[in-house]
Amino acid sequence: MSEPQLHHLAAFSAGDAGGNPAGVWIGDRLPSATEMQRIAADVGASETAFVAPARGSRRTIRYFSPEIEVTFCGHATIATGIVLGHNDGLGTFVLETPVGDVPVTAEMRDGRLHASLRSVATRQAPIADIDLSAALACLGWSRADLDTALPPVRAWAGAWHSS
Repeated sequence: MSEPQLHHLAAFSAGDAGGNPAGVWIGDRLPSATEMQRIAADVGASETAFVAPARGSRRTIRYFSPEIEVTFCGHATIATGIVLGHNDGLGTFVLETPVGDVPVTAEMRDGRLHASLRSVATRQAPIADIDLSAALACLGWSRADLDTALPPVRAWAGAWHSS
């Protein structure tokens, strides 16, 4: 068994500035949930992806914030695509997430390594009035700030979000 690797990356960035920080842990087998939670807390990014084992182009992936396990994280998936592209070569890797398979592709464009993903099937649902009020309060917005042509909904692409 090879030593696990822990990477710190910023997805959606070009170079060292900006982006969305994520941890990516790669190993031959996943640690226990308790250990993944501890590592994610040590990394301190909003999410850390844990990836193992390699079975051809398929990998199991789990996501942990510093406090809880989450079902899916887009920016940590993009960061994982960069690490897999660097370590295992260009191509498409199928990540077996808790919410379904997510293909992530690593490719060279303009001399730089890029990653893209195809989300699980999306869906939306009405948002409860109390949840909408709480979201607006967090943003310091009022209902008058919303575009009436676009009703507020909860959106799902691996995890529920209110928008």
